[in-house]
Amino acid sequence: MKALNTFWKSERLIFEDIKLQEIEEVQDLYESSSNIRIWDGREPDKGYLKQCFFTGDLPPGGKKENYKIQTIRTNKDASNNLIGMLSIYHGYPLDDTTYLAFMCVGNNYKNQGNGQEIISQLIIELTRLEYKEIRINVELKNWSALRFWSKLGFDKINGIFGDKDYSDSTYSNIELTRFL
Repeated sequence: MKALNTFWKSERLIFEDIKLQEIEEVQDLYESSSNIRIWDGREPDKGYLKQCFFTGDLPPGGKKENYKIQTIRTNKDASNNLIGMLSIYHGYPLDDTTYLAFMCVGNNYKNQGNGQEIISQLIIELTRLEYKEIRINVELKNWSALRFWSKLGFDKINGIFGDKDYSDSTYSNIELTRFL
C-alpha cells in the first residue's frame, strides 16, 4: 500500500510523521481546538494521540502499516510552530481510497487559509500516489466544517449515520467524498 511520505511540505507548512516526544503537545492541540462535545456530545478522548501513535485509528480489519498520523507545522522562520495534525488511513474502504480520519487546526491558526492549504497539498500528494478519492466523516452539527469541506469539493454523499431524529441530545454524521 502506498502511503504519504514521512516528510512533505506545502508553501507555508511542513507535514511530518508524529514522534513519541510530540504526543503530549499534539494531544493538547487536539483537545483545545476541538468542539467535539458540541458536535456529537462526547468529550475529547484524553488518550486519542497515544492510541493513534501506538495502534492507529483503524477501520474494521485495518492494518497499522496503512495508517499515518502527522504533525503540521509552520514553514516560516525557525519557530516551526505546531498548528495542526492529520490522521489518515490508506486503502479504506477501497484500495485506491484514502480516509481522512481526523484533521485538526489549532484555534490560533484558523481562518488564515491553513486548512485549505493542508487539503490542497494533501490532494497533490495523494494524486501523485495514484489514489482516486478521499473520504471524510463530518458531524452534521459542525456547520463550519460542512461549509469548509463542501467548498473544497467534498460533495458526494456516501451516507448519513447516527440518530434518525434531530434534537439537542441526538447526533449524526455524514460521509463525504472528493474524487481526485
